[in-house]
Amino acid sequence: MYYKIILLLSVWMMSNIDNCEDMNTLRMSYHEVNSKLELKEFIKTYQNIECSYSLPYLASAHMQQAEFTMMPHLKLKYFKEGKLELESYIEEYPNDIEGRYVRFLIQSNLPSFLGYSENISSDKEFIMRNLNSSTLSEEYKEVIRDTINKIDKE
Repeated sequence: MYYKIILLLSVWMMSNIDNCEDMNTLRMSYHEVNSKLELKEFIKTYQNIECSYSLPYLASAHMQQAEFTMMPHLKLKYFKEGKLELESYIEEYPNDIEGRYVRFLIQSNLPSFLGYSENISSDKEFIMRNLNSSTLSEEYKEVIRDTINKIDKE
């Protein structure tokens, strides 16, 4: 009897660890966040998604909260917490294109005085070298390429 319960619990937990059905929507929504209201809605919608691939996007959203607050201590708090979340994810999944892509976006758009720009070149190189062989949809691969090209032209 106990074995059946443990087995059922294990199956249930494993099925909830990486439920990534909403990832395509999350990826596209991430690129559409342009206001405090949109950011709040993004976080509210996706904060409980049970998919490890969502973590870089949510860490970035956490950092983006700094953009919409006036209090300096909160700006720094949001930035540091989001950075820690993102770097922890990349440390655990160093070959994940999405984690490296999100970090590339953040570092490319931050003011230099924050001192968080040391991975721009290596992340871009990694992304471009591995993008074609990734399992991402062709549509999202194109979004990544277009975004990187746009940043390069700035």
